[in-house]
Order: sequence, then structure tokens, then C-alpha cells
Amino acid sequence: NNSRNDTRNYNYRVGADYFLRKNHTIGFLVGGSIFTADNTSYNRITLANANTPATIDSILVANNTADNHRQQQTYNVNYRYDNNKGRSFNVDLDYGKYQNESKRYQPNRYFNAAEDEVLTEIINRFDTPTDIDIYTVQVDYEDDLLGGKMGFGSKFSQVVSDNTFLFYIEESGVPVLSDRKSNLFNYDERVYAGYMSYARPLGKKWAMSAGLRAEQT
Repeated sequence: NNSRNDTRNYNYRVGADYFLRKNHTIGFLVGGSIFTADNTSYNRITLANANTPATIDSILVANNTADNHRQQQTYNVNYRYDNNKGRSFNVDLDYGKYQNESKRYQPNRYFNAAEDEVLTEIINRFDTPTDIDIYTVQVDYEDDLLGGKMGFGSKFSQVVSDNTFLFYIEESGVPVLSDRKSNLFNYDERVYAGYMSYARPLGKKWAMSAGLRAEQT
């Protein structure tokens, strides 16, 4: 068995903050990555009867290839207010996109002992793309209250995932889709959440905190 892998990976990240005026800041952040991988595997297996292991019966040759590509982008916009006296207000908007592509070619050819005649062959192809989108909105507020810190906020997030698994059987050089071995899977999730919290010191050695959180999925 002999394998050859060629991979490349690029990452980037850019961000900036802009001060609208005193105590008010808005910022953005963009990041992502691009990944590619080309894989080739050369496989040659000699087959023999257990009673006569020195006599080759047939030879399996499986030279497989795989092309993989992944791309990811994330975006963030942030607004923050802080009066430096205990009061703060923060808003985050996030979006992430993930794309995976994978194509594989898997031929299995059985030759005679002289390796000059194909006895049987099974050739499969796979196409398995995945697309994922993630959305998030989060709001947080904190302020001083009765010698402690009061906070509340909310968050919404959504995940949309589209997964495809296509299985092909090659017949006379033509790939034919196998419905029994293929699959399509779509997933959609929404989460709504909110919270309240309060914390304050009780003397020099004690402190108390309380909170309540609600979530619907």
C-alpha cells in the first residue's frame, strides 16, 4: 500500500473597532479558512488459498482517489456601551458558513495471477457535500443595583445543516446512483433563550448570586 497526500490550508482574520463617541464602540470581525486535500492510494493485494499460500490465486488492485475541499467564513458585528460606572450594554451579531465537499473514486479490480486479465471489478463513487449556516443574535445588559450587579439578556441562534451522501456504482464506465445506499439529511434548529441574574457581596467573607434562565428549542 502506498498513499500520496497533497494538502493546502489558508487562514485569514481581519477586524477593526470604531469609537462612535465616548463610551460607544462598534466593531467587526471577519475570519475564515480554505482547505484542500487531494489523496491518492495505491493498493495491491495478492490472494491465495490457505492450504497453498505460496500459489497466488488472484490479485486485487485498488487505486483510490479523494478530492476534499472545505471552506469556512465567520462574520461578527459588535456594539458596546460602557459608562465605566458599572453600566454596560452589548449586542453581538454572528454568522458562520461552512462548506465541505468530498468526492471519492474507489475502484476494486480483481486480476488473474499473471495480472493481465480482469476477472471482476466493483467501482464505486461517492459525492458527499455538506453546507452549514449558523446565525446568532445576543444582547446583554448589566447595571449596579442595591450594592450589587444586576444583569439580563437574551440570545437567539439558528443552525441549518444540509447533508448529502450520494453513492454511485459504475457500470460500463457510467456512474449510476444507488438510492438504497444514498441519503439526504436536512437539519434546522432554533434556540430562544433569556436570563436574569443578580450578585452582591455580603460582608467581607460572603457573597450571594441568583439567576433564572429560560430556553426554548
